Amino acid sequence: MSLVTASQVPAFIAANYDDDSLNAALSWASSSVEAYCERHFAQVVDDTAIVDPYWPGRTALLPDPPVTAVSSVQAWLPQSGQMTWVSLTNYNWQPDGLIWDTTGEVGIPQLGPHWPRLRQSLRVTYTHGFITEGDDANLPQPIIDAVIKAAAGYLANPYNLTERKAGDATYRWSDREKTTLLDDSLLGAYRLVSL
Repeated sequence: MSLVTASQVPAFIAANYDDDSLNAALSWASSSVEAYCERHFAQVVDDTAIVDPYWPGRTALLPDPPVTAVSSVQAWLPQSGQMTWVSLTNYNWQPDGLIWDTTGEVGIPQLGPHWPRLRQSLRVTYTHGFITEGDDANLPQPIIDAVIKAAAGYLANPYNLTERKAGDATYRWSDREKTTLLDDSLLGAYRLVSL
């Protein structure tokens, strides 16, 4: 799925290509931008992620922010002699994907299931990402610009040639780097780096 529609591409680029080529380039460019940023941007409603809780601190980090809603948090805990998923009620979250246990905070009871400690023992159902189409679209402009830039580069030189001869004419392109300073400046704020 493309993060950018053909209607968002400036006419000086779009006018030179048919719709199928333009849409294919936008899809490829969207995938490239997401791979570079190590995350997905399009909104996903009621997605489920199993994450590692951090201990101490009773926190976890959800993938692919921004988080816009959390509908369920479950912990993998011992119950009646066996491990099972148990619903948690004492939690809070932030749009950047941070979720934490609120048990024991002022006004929050200390009874009930507790925050887990095992790896992959927190299951969260949540809505995350940016709306990419329609009146409510909120995908940041730098992401749109980076997708259009990458698509235009692909359309202009789909085989990643550095030189092409046609008769007496020679066309030369600069070597394409994996990323450029422009990519870094456009996408730096949206890149999640995995260690």
